[in-house]
Amino acid sequence: MTLWSRERDAVGIRNAISWFAHSLIGGDQGPADSGYSRDRLFLKHPGVAGQAMTAGSLPSKNTGSTGGWEERSQKSSLTLVWRAHDRDRSSTTNYRGTLNGGLLYNLRRYKMQWNTLTRRKLLALTTGGLAASVWTAPLSAQLPSSTDDTVRDRLWLFGSPTGSTAPHTQRRTVMSPAEGAFYLGISNIYMNQANAGAEAKLGRFEPPFEQYAVALRPFKRVLWGLVGSGGFTTPEERKEGLELIRKTPNFVGAHMDDFFTSKASGKRAVLTVDELRELRQTLKGAGRPLEIYATYYTTLLKLPLDDYLKLLDGITFWTWKPEDLVHLASNLAKVKEVAPHLKVILGCYLVDFTRKASIPIPAMQRQCEFGLEALKRNRIAGMMFLSNGVMDLGFEAVEWTRQWIQKVGDTRL
Repeated sequence: MTLWSRERDAVGIRNAISWFAHSLIGGDQGPADSGYSRDRLFLKHPGVAGQAMTAGSLPSKNTGSTGGWEERSQKSSLTLVWRAHDRDRSSTTNYRGTLNGGLLYNLRRYKMQWNTLTRRKLLALTTGGLAASVWTAPLSAQLPSSTDDTVRDRLWLFGSPTGSTAPHTQRRTVMSPAEGAFYLGISNIYMNQANAGAEAKLGRFEPPFEQYAVALRPFKRVLWGLVGSGGFTTPEERKEGLELIRKTPNFVGAHMDDFFTSKASGKRAVLTVDELRELRQTLKGAGRPLEIYATYYTTLLKLPLDDYLKLLDGITFWTWKPEDLVHLASNLAKVKEVAPHLKVILGCYLVDFTRKASIPIPAMQRQCEFGLEALKRNRIAGMMFLSNGVMDLGFEAVEWTRQWIQKVGDTRL
């Protein structure tokens, strides 16, 4: 592979570098060589990722016969072309995209020495600056607070433990939450624990939880689940989760999945009102704003849950059946009537789990376009896509959504 660049006006964003970084994640970049780690492999083969360059600035012209980097005029963007050759060099595929905003800023600020560029360094730069130019400030140990001025700033991934969603699709999945967010180009992530049954047998977040936070450092905002799939929770995991949320700068609060039991009386929620109030008080003691969200289905609209809802800051609002998406507007209005103080993140399924099939594209388009308009009108606080565990299975709604995010993600609100 060779990588080079040319400046050009009005080009498509991030495709080339996205493919390039994705290849690095998979470790299939360049020739196989068991004597080299994946991080150092392409340094042994200069043609794989461009030529060695001097530190301090991007060069003004190509630096080798197999390609290099080029930067001209305004120095505000670069168009990358990634040319991938078959091993027999008989065919070539080109991918094109733009470097701008955060990644280009990072490359200059850190005066990257290209002859010592590693896979890990490049991924750090791409995660902090590339995913659709989400981050315009350089990546650091903790990201600066978001201004929420674009659609992408309001998008979330519903993160499931790797492999745990297989019982619901009857298909093996290997994509992690961070990889799912990277694939869609999303900068916020919710980490949801597996249930106590079939999901946990395939994958769950195992204590101690602090180690999971390392991979989440590049994200703008993280919600950590205190109640997981199927309403699973334990006092020990809630305590550790609260400690993690309080001490981790880019963690902005807690989420409780399947929190309500759909019962009108008796045990209406996984926790009592007093237990929820105690969670809220613990988060308030962190010395910075931390919020509590809960999953809320359209089927809960008629239930008496006011005493719980007033202790929440927001909900993720989900429509289980694709055919019911035609009622999104009226159902959102009902939520606003029931609990006008709540922030609403619109939950968007990518898969119809009843049929174990992709959400039909017309239904996917309906909920995405409704969400976009609701964001513009400040009717909702965000949109959340479920989940990484369905993104590597070939469901057509996943790729449609990925392209939709690429198209609208940089729209200013």
